Amino acid sequence: MNILIASPFLPWPLTEGGRAAQYRTFEALQGACTFTLVVPMNSLQEEADAKVFAGRFSNVTVEAVRCFQIPRTHSWGTRCRNMVRNFFRTMFSAPQPPLGVQTAQMPGNANPDYPFDNLHPNFVAAVEKHLSKGCDIFQAEFTEMMLLGPLMAGRVPTLLVHHQLHYVYARRFLEANKTDNANARYLTERMLHEEAAYLKTFDAAIVFSAVDQQALNQFCPQLAVHVSPFPSPEEPMPVALPFDQPVKRFVFVASESHRPNVDGLRWFMQDVWPTIKNQMPGAIIEVVGKWSPAAQTSLPHHGDIRFAGFAADLNKALQNKIMIVPVWIGSGIRTKILAAWSASCPVVTTTIGMEGLPGCAGEHFVVADDAPTFASACIELSQNLEKLNRLAANGLDLVKKNYSLAAVRKTRLEIYDQLLANHRKLRP
Repeated sequence: MNILIASPFLPWPLTEGGRAAQYRTFEALQGACTFTLVVPMNSLQEEADAKVFAGRFSNVTVEAVRCFQIPRTHSWGTRCRNMVRNFFRTMFSAPQPPLGVQTAQMPGNANPDYPFDNLHPNFVAAVEKHLSKGCDIFQAEFTEMMLLGPLMAGRVPTLLVHHQLHYVYARRFLEANKTDNANARYLTERMLHEEAAYLKTFDAAIVFSAVDQQALNQFCPQLAVHVSPFPSPEEPMPVALPFDQPVKRFVFVASESHRPNVDGLRWFMQDVWPTIKNQMPGAIIEVVGKWSPAAQTSLPHHGDIRFAGFAADLNKALQNKIMIVPVWIGSGIRTKILAAWSASCPVVTTTIGMEGLPGCAGEHFVVADDAPTFASACIELSQNLEKLNRLAANGLDLVKKNYSLAAVRKTRLEIYDQLLANHRKLRP
């Protein structure tokens, strides 16, 4: 089975949940399918990353499509003139915020992200080129690739892997930010109609939870919607590590590139952390993931945070800690919680944070939906050895059962087979 995949970014390096989800799914399907992955490249570093990724999978061909221009090399005289010009421009122009601050300091009435910008012509041409060579299924990954649906409709069986229902995200963004910004409301309603129109051009969609399946069935009734979770981003530990003393280290796993992460961490540090710090003076919080210096310093109480950067061994980075997941926006399932379960790391989250995941509050995770309750949950759990060990063991069992490579492989192949069978019925 040959599958042509269009994705807005490469599943490497594994710095974000979406990348890890794609990467681990490729791992699950090794030996079962061949893939052609078409990805836009926006820098020389991304092109280098594409070569590394391509060497990791014998069944994946990577088409790295250059969508940027390499700056021309200027003469020494031209470089000197540019340096002088930039110096005076800096001295006498209005100061600009450092890169990354704008995202990190967005006010409550900011606009939700808009994913339906035009795709680069080079990228569209590359997708068309590979489609003309023939494939069994065309698979679009992420909301941004929905724009290819009209181009593919009727030519080949089409499948959308919908990592996040964008209309759900946009509405929750407005609710969480309590915004009365007319432009934000305009964008939200516009995205709702655009998403519905693009969904209708696909034969089927994959979501990661029954919650999203139900929502998408109501939103687009004519679309066949399947539940097919991605594997845990890390191999689950053989057995849960025991907690034999109170925990004073908390961990947040995310990068600044996903705005709900920034909003959630800011809320935690501003409204929750002072209470924890007051009652647990020795407590620390570590942030695992890529955060620019500007984004780091924009957070409240940034002196109490340890930014650990990318963790090559995520299991090790999560051991003997409590993971916090203060998420208020989005859909799908939280990759970070699967990672925590795999590392036998107890989790404190919100109702939206655990949405779509199996398990029960108090047995597999702790749920808290306001600042005082969230702080109390973190403090109480940190001292309760019996509960720490119960959550760690139960979470590990759950991720082994539901999010293993074998389980994901079986479900995904069944969906592919069904999609092909349905296509043959319509086009004998």
